[in-house]
Amino acid sequence: MITTSILGPIQNSRILDVRLVQGDVTDESNEIPPLIAGLLTLGPTLRKDYPGKQLLLMANIDSNIWDIMKYENELREFYTFSFPKLSTISTTNSKIEFPPLAREFGLNVPETRHCDLDDGVASILRKFDQWDDYPWIVKPVMGYGYERLSWPGKKKIYTVTSPSEFKTVISMLEEQTAQHPKARRFVVQPRVEGNDTHNLLITAYVDTRGNVTMIGSAQVIMEDHSPSALGNPAVMITEPYPKLYRQVQTFLQAIGWRGFANFDLKVDSRTGTPYFFELNPRIGRSLYYNTAAGLNPMRFLVDDLIYGKSVPLETIENRILYSYLPKNLVLRYVDEKMAKKIRYLYRKGRVFHPLFNAAERDLSVRAAKREAYARLSTQKHWLKFHRNFPVEEFRKLGTESLDTAPLRK
Repeated sequence: MITTSILGPIQNSRILDVRLVQGDVTDESNEIPPLIAGLLTLGPTLRKDYPGKQLLLMANIDSNIWDIMKYENELREFYTFSFPKLSTISTTNSKIEFPPLAREFGLNVPETRHCDLDDGVASILRKFDQWDDYPWIVKPVMGYGYERLSWPGKKKIYTVTSPSEFKTVISMLEEQTAQHPKARRFVVQPRVEGNDTHNLLITAYVDTRGNVTMIGSAQVIMEDHSPSALGNPAVMITEPYPKLYRQVQTFLQAIGWRGFANFDLKVDSRTGTPYFFELNPRIGRSLYYNTAAGLNPMRFLVDDLIYGKSVPLETIENRILYSYLPKNLVLRYVDEKMAKKIRYLYRKGRVFHPLFNAAERDLSVRAAKREAYARLSTQKHWLKFHRNFPVEEFRKLGTESLDTAPLRK
């Protein structure tokens, strides 16, 4: 693993060979991004360290994937990888360009308007003064650029419920992104109603021949509500959605996609309509939900890029619970119907925590430190949810969980 910082989840691991790359990833003046420079520098060394092996390159941040494809020719001297073309990433990762493209192929997307902070706060407020169907969601047009910035109170997405809140958010964003031209455009959408259980996740892989060979999916039970991680799935139950699979397969093949694709969806609690929000050129931080359910994404990647195999489409079938939260915390944020499903999966031993891996365990100080981190990290979520998303707020959103039976037909 090549990284610019060694965070808790990868510390004290014996299954990872971690190589640290120095450099400020937020410095837009760098001629070559630190990670790319590190990959090119490490290429010859890694070849010597792993003789006779192909170096399979993956990335899990949109910015890094963009940089990899920008320096595709240089990197292919050492590494094997498959990502969409830059033009395809630019279109699908843009929350302005994705909606009309998605509608063209029959995908539902929310109404979307955009604003450029270079136009000035007053001009933006005038543009939206007749659009009064609050609450609104405000989020960056492109992930790369914005995701590398940091300031107190920064969020992945912002919810505004009034003109005054909208003005506050736009003014704050205008100030914080002033020196970062790649992070100055935002979209505004009416909020799709429903609690966390109305969110779905779909992961797919398209091989180098243009065939979709893997599709996995899950119903989100709880999201992370920390400002910097808002929207990331924390608890999910895997299950198949055949109709959505057909839509995803048609869409990916039509636009010439390659590699992994990660879709975020939400089912409107008022209409039952599933809306696609975005398409990311990566597997996502919660990809392990697929592996836990028996559909390891790496198998499809390796079969394609290393062995050159053409394999038939496989979809997720098994139901498991993916969670990095304490069981009793989860049970506080679901209705009784969902609680029964969760208790059943615990009784059957079909619960998987991404930080606990049997391969990491042995009688060593290293293993003890890693185990302690995983347990402490899990328990810290009690305080995080108390601060960022108390139970009272969950109840205001409505506690009834989404019945996904219509989607599974």
